Order: sequence, then structure tokens, then C-alpha cells
Amino acid sequence: VQFVLPVDLRNEDDITAIQFDLTLPAGVTITKNSKDKYIVEKTDRCADHTLSTSKPGEANTYRILLYSNDVEKITGHQGSVVNVRLEASNGLATGNYDVTISNINLTRADEVKIKPASVTCTLTISNSIPGDANGDGDIDVTDIVTIANYILGRASGTIDLAAADANGDGDIDLTDIVTVANIILHGNGQNNAKMRGGDEDDDD
Repeated sequence: VQFVLPVDLRNEDDITAIQFDLTLPAGVTITKNSKDKYIVEKTDRCADHTLSTSKPGEANTYRILLYSNDVEKITGHQGSVVNVRLEASNGLATGNYDVTISNINLTRADEVKIKPASVTCTLTISNSIPGDANGDGDIDVTDIVTIANYILGRASGTIDLAAADANGDGDIDLTDIVTVANIILHGNGQNNAKMRGGDEDDDD
């Protein structure tokens, strides 16, 4: 099972470089491409920056480094800076697992360092298929009706609440209907791994 972990940065100061350690639970790793490189991708906020990922020790911890040779600042003050593609082993049991971002180092162009507190979020592994709200094994227009009825408070049948939260944001609302519609139309389905945030800081 593969899924994407977006790493957001909400910063008041202009930041030019970021370094942090990502610690994953046993059974979860960063996916590698055909060239044996970790799949961690920059967003538009830092398109001109250099991105490097390594696994410096034996622990399941990865170091991610984002910087600019020209000391360019990261664009904007809110939103994802990198997307990390993770992979869960098939034998990983359903349940909640901690994912921790620690040793965070944000640096301004004037070399001032900002050290936010560590952040922990929860990775939920379930047997549900995101979007299959009625649990029949298919993702189709019936699931849209099921979710819509639930939102309107007139659900009459069985609903898988975990699957109805198709975009994995913790809420069942109109955005989940849009997500299911996109899955039906484009086949860009999600998977049975979801991330939800824990403690957050204004500068991480």
C-alpha cells in the first residue's frame, strides 16, 4: 500500500532552508523509485530549491533537507513544501501508528535559526476502501448517494464512516463527494492508509 504524506510549513518569517527528521513506524518506509532514490517531491512553494533525503542510521528515521544555493526564500507562508511517498508492508496490522517529525531546523536568509517543537501525527491503517461508503466493494455513484444522505441526516442504510471520509481529512462532507466523483471519473483512488495531524506549531 502506497500513500502520500504532505509536509506543511506555516511560517511567519521568510524561510530559505528546512531540515527535519521523519520517524516512521515499523512496517512503513519511504518508497524508492527505479533508480533506488527516495520519492520525496518538492511543491511549487520551493520549486527552485535543492531537495535531499537520506537514512543516516539503522532506525526507521529519514533526514530531509531543503535549501537554495541562491538563498531564495520559500514562497508564501502556508501550505505543503514536500510530499513524501510512503509504503506500508502488506503484513502491517490495522490500527493507529505514530509518525514523528523532529529535529526541525528552519533557517532565514540572514542565518537566523528557528527550532519548532517536534510534531506527531497519526497514520491510520484500515481495511476500508476510501470512497466505498456502502461497503459493497465497488466505488460508484451509489457511494455518492450514501455519503450525500449521511450529510443530509437521512441515511437509511449501512455506511462505512472510515470509507465515507474519502479524502481522509477526518470529516464527512461535500469534499468527500467530490473525491468519490473523481475516483469514478478518473480512477485516481486513494488507499486504506490515512494521515491525520497531531500537535502543530506555527513555524512547522
